[in-house]
Amino acid sequence: MQKCAAADALKVLASSDENRSAIAKQGAVGPIVELLRSGKGDQKQVAAEALRVLASDDENRIQVGKEGGIGPLVTLLRDGNSTQKHAAVDALRVLAYNNENCVAIKTEGGVGPLIELLQTGNDDQKIAAARTLGNLACENSNHIAIEDNKAISLLVELLRAVNDEQKHAAAFALKTLANDDANTGSAAIAHEGAIFPFVKLLRFGKDNLEYYCRGT
Repeated sequence: MQKCAAADALKVLASSDENRSAIAKQGAVGPIVELLRSGKGDQKQVAAEALRVLASDDENRIQVGKEGGIGPLVTLLRDGNSTQKHAAVDALRVLAYNNENCVAIKTEGGVGPLIELLQTGNDDQKIAAARTLGNLACENSNHIAIEDNKAISLLVELLRAVNDEQKHAAAFALKTLANDDANTGSAAIAHEGAIFPFVKLLRFGKDNLEYYCRGT
C-alpha cells in the first residue's frame, strides 16, 4: 500500500515539468518499473500511469526504456484487466515518441496486443491503440510488423466511425503507415478501401481531420 501511495503521489507531482525532472534524477523510475513488474492489481495500474506522466519528458522517456519499463507495460497490455490495459497503452503511446522505444515495443511483442485492443477495446482504448500504432509506425522498421498483423483493415474501419477522435487517431496512424519507401503501406491502405472515407473527411471533416487526409 505504501509503495502504491508513493507512486500515485509521484504521478501527481510529475504533472509539473520541473518536478518530472527532479523525480527522475532522484532515482524514482527504477522502483516504479519494479512496482509495475512485481506489484499486485492497482499497484500495476498506478505504476503504469506514473510512467506515462514521467515519460512526457524526453530524457525520462529514454530512461524508462533503459530501466526496462517497456516489457512489463506490454505484459500489462496483454494480460491486464480493462483499466490496466488502458493505463498500459497510454504509457506505451508516450514512450513511442522515442524511436528506440518504438523498436523495443515491437521487440517485446507489443504490436499484437495493440492490434487486439484496437479490435476489441472500448472506444477510448481503440483511440489510444490507434495513436500508439501511429507513433510506432514513425519508425519505418515497424511497418511490416504492423501491416502483417492486419492493423490496416481495423484502422480503416475506425476511420469510418462516428466518433471524431477515433477518426483522427485512425487517420494519423494510416498517414504514418503510408509513409514508407516501398509504398506497401499505401497500396494496402488503398486496397482496404480507405480512399473514399478520406475523401469524405476532406470534404466534410473538421480542420484537424482534413490535415491527415491531405498528408496520406
